Amino acid sequence: IPMVVIAGDVPTHYYGKHPHQEVTLHADASQCEIYRPFCKRVWRVDSPHLFPEILEKAFILAESGRPGPVLIDVPMDIFSKEIDVALFERVMTNNRELAKPSLDEVTAEKIIAQLLAAKTPLLYVGGGIMLAKCMDELRELAEHLSLPVAHTLMGKGALPDDHPLILGMTGF
Repeated sequence: IPMVVIAGDVPTHYYGKHPHQEVTLHADASQCEIYRPFCKRVWRVDSPHLFPEILEKAFILAESGRPGPVLIDVPMDIFSKEIDVALFERVMTNNRELAKPSLDEVTAEKIIAQLLAAKTPLLYVGGGIMLAKCMDELRELAEHLSLPVAHTLMGKGALPDDHPLILGMTGF
């Protein structure tokens, strides 16, 4: 799921000096490095004037492509700094709308040809169907090609549970 986590960290003047709040078991006490393997991106805000721009980028990245978690690591002394409100206003005026992924016509035709040629085709849908709000399009495709539909836990509700083409949720 898209998620932006804004986490407080030790003040910059304590960074690397191992105060009791600092994580000292991994990666030289870097909170950023601990979260990097399972986040799409990790930012450490070392200057308060960068916070609005990083915040905007984080929300765009969390929702774009394959949605996922993004971490903004903010030292506590940076949280306490004052910044010019105009920096947030500038980001808001340049705010872009998220473009959902799409297929070109050649790729879409290739996928349909492969579905039609398959001996036992199946649509296996997940939470992306729900995030993209394209349950009606899924129903049209499944019904038009008579394709059975299985779903993940996050894809539950993509088709009603009593729909004749629904197989239900696969195991965990």
